[in-house]
Amino acid sequence: MATDEEFCERYLLVNAKEASLYDLACILICSTSFLNTKNFYDEQSEYVGRSTRGNLRRRFVIFVSILAQKVFIWAEKPVTLIGALIELWLNLLSSNGGFFGLQINYIRGKVVMPEESPEKFVSIIGELDNRLKVDESSRKGDGRYNSSLAIMAAKLSYENEAFVKAAIQDQLKVSY
Repeated sequence: MATDEEFCERYLLVNAKEASLYDLACILICSTSFLNTKNFYDEQSEYVGRSTRGNLRRRFVIFVSILAQKVFIWAEKPVTLIGALIELWLNLLSSNGGFFGLQINYIRGKVVMPEESPEKFVSIIGELDNRLKVDESSRKGDGRYNSSLAIMAAKLSYENEAFVKAAIQDQLKVSY
């Protein structure tokens, strides 16, 4: 078993949030020992101080990974907004009986807005598979029952606490 000293002999730590565009350019241009003076980069390995072609290839991989992390950091808010809009749209569709039901309700002026109450608002996973009953052909103690219950639990793990509580008490008829 490795001790703490053996485990930490070689490491590479990068913090993409602290890296600037100038720092990204330094990864490709500057030496690894120069990069160790930067606050976003910390490395301890046999590559420190070397200037070889393999080291340049390795630094290019680090450059690409930090660049990808910066893109993900930048895209966090837009992707979150898109996800919330998709979730709202799916809940709007399910509250109105589907796409055609939404159109009919819009024409009649009776569009049902999805309730933001935790018991009714469902995640994208819940909208994709809205079953809330365990397979009735299997009984408690049967292997299929346990598998079916595990699938239901995995699906409910994506939902909010109030929805899970209501589903367990109302649909599964289990008290806890």
